[in-house]
Amino acid sequence: MEQTVQMLQTRIQTINKEKDGLNTAKESLDGIEKKEEVEVLVPVTESMYVPGFLYQTDKILCDIGTNFFVEKHPSEAIELLDRKIRMCDAALEGDGKELTEKTSATNQIKQKLNQRVKEMMDQQRATQQQGASTIATS
Repeated sequence: MEQTVQMLQTRIQTINKEKDGLNTAKESLDGIEKKEEVEVLVPVTESMYVPGFLYQTDKILCDIGTNFFVEKHPSEAIELLDRKIRMCDAALEGDGKELTEKTSATNQIKQKLNQRVKEMMDQQRATQQQGASTIATS
């Protein structure tokens, strides 16, 4: 059960990172249309960039999945990003509900186990006390 909770937490973090990236991409596209020679930093790696210029801002290459790219107008690219953001929101909602249910179930199980352990310890103490009083009277 705890592994399921950890998996859900990891999945929620991953989806949140994906959603943040989509929102960043959407912000980057805002106002880019019809601007000529926009100066940008082009990523070479995650930590290295080279300066560059955008010349055709009316065409955006969009990854539609499994490394397939299509050319879209900026407004279409924003619609695509909005759709992906809605998908992330739906996944977060579902995973959030499941996480709440699993966490609640885990807590109930732990509470029952702790209660049972306490009962067993109380029972063991009572048996020890009874044995001690029997020895003392002999």
